[in-house]
Amino acid sequence: MTKQSSRSSSNQKQQPEGVLIGLKDMYHGITIDLCKSIKDETCANRGLIHQVEAFRSALEKSIAHWVETSVRGVWISIHISQSHLIPILAEQKFEFHHTEPDCVFMTRWLPDPLRDPGALPRFCQHYIGAGGCVIDIARKKVLLITEKFAWGEHRRKKTQVGELPPWKIPGGQLDDPDEAISEAAIREVREETGIESEFVAMLGFRHMHNFRFAKSDFYFVCLLKPKDDSVLAEPNPDYREISLCKWTDLDEYFSFTHLNNVQTEIQKAVKLYLEDPTKCLAMSDITEHRKKALWFSLAETKEL
Repeated sequence: MTKQSSRSSSNQKQQPEGVLIGLKDMYHGITIDLCKSIKDETCANRGLIHQVEAFRSALEKSIAHWVETSVRGVWISIHISQSHLIPILAEQKFEFHHTEPDCVFMTRWLPDPLRDPGALPRFCQHYIGAGGCVIDIARKKVLLITEKFAWGEHRRKKTQVGELPPWKIPGGQLDDPDEAISEAAIREVREETGIESEFVAMLGFRHMHNFRFAKSDFYFVCLLKPKDDSVLAEPNPDYREISLCKWTDLDEYFSFTHLNNVQTEIQKAVKLYLEDPTKCLAMSDITEHRKKALWFSLAETKEL
């Protein structure tokens, strides 16, 4: 028997009949995974999900048991096909926490908030993006793009810089929680320009508030170099997203005065790095307990 199933069996033995089965955590919370009952026929809660009154009765009995046994936070996941259970949970003061494409998570804090204030963490409040600044140091060039929709908006507004393209480095959002920032920067460069690259160092990051859905946004800028520096690879941009893409002479790049605030800071960081390669953050792998982890800090870095 696996540790997971052993722990689940242990929880079932300790609970009275008719109480929802879940996994307890070190913070005296419990998670009831009703989504699991969709695919797992052996799931202890499976018999309740289609019977509204049976679920209502089990939930009331469960709450009484959890209060009696000093459970603090309750997490319940509900599959989209179980949405008929949401009103019952709402009646018992459960609140929405977050959603995935096919399920919703609801929570309730059980203790008296005057004695034990609610400590359930809010759902993710930040977006993460990564940009890749690719420099071919041998040829003194940097890879720049102009985004299709940004260029159209730029020209529509007829800004004071006239017809100068709003050049920027390739970049985008991390949507995969298993993707490292360095990997995302390399992927974005490949997707937007067709250029293969590799990580050198972290140049810096921007933290913006009131971004999409009023969340904040972190944008990490990675210094990259072409994977094959024997030739200057010809860009093959994705014209669904990109209007312009080119290798730009570094001297020309440093002369640009029409870049936006973030791109101007990136421009400064590149110049500083080329003057002194220690002015950046190196990357170290600090993975432990099977949790992938990277550390970025001031350290010796390889030069371009």
